[in-house]
Amino acid sequence: TKAARYDGKTVLDFVDYVDPLIMFEDDYEDQEESVDDEACENNIHYLSQNDFLYGTYRIQECGEYIFTEDIILNFNAPTEEEENAPGFSPNDINGDRLYWFPTEQQMDQYPGLFSYEGSYSLGFFAGITVECDDVVINLNGFKYEMDKRFYLQQRFFSIIELAAKNFVSGQGPVDF
Repeated sequence: TKAARYDGKTVLDFVDYVDPLIMFEDDYEDQEESVDDEACENNIHYLSQNDFLYGTYRIQECGEYIFTEDIILNFNAPTEEEENAPGFSPNDINGDRLYWFPTEQQMDQYPGLFSYEGSYSLGFFAGITVECDDVVINLNGFKYEMDKRFYLQQRFFSIIELAAKNFVSGQGPVDF
């Protein structure tokens, strides 16, 4: 390190060490782009409520994602019939499924709940995960929000998560 003098005090200059994972804008622009910009611009997806019925919408390819209506997030919620049944409890863990959590049939897409190892170990943690570069999310003037019942069940939640998991590996309450 180099010592510099500022206002009569020594200030360490750490420019000599830069973590190799940090990319400055000039360096980034010099790198060859791995994503074809034109292909991304022409890759348009229209999103409706049906895309959000059963879990997190996982964006894994570049492009523009355009909302076509208001979206209310309420993944794998109980049906009205289930809610009206005698003895219904949304927190019941003795039933066939856990409401507002991934089902066993969804474990390939949302791993973790039944193995205690994976991004979805704590349930659905985001409405949308952006798992790649060059993505535009266009709300198109529509609302995008959690259902109040889902909010009460899953308080640890991001409307849009810019990652595939909610904690860095080795951190958090379970193994991500």
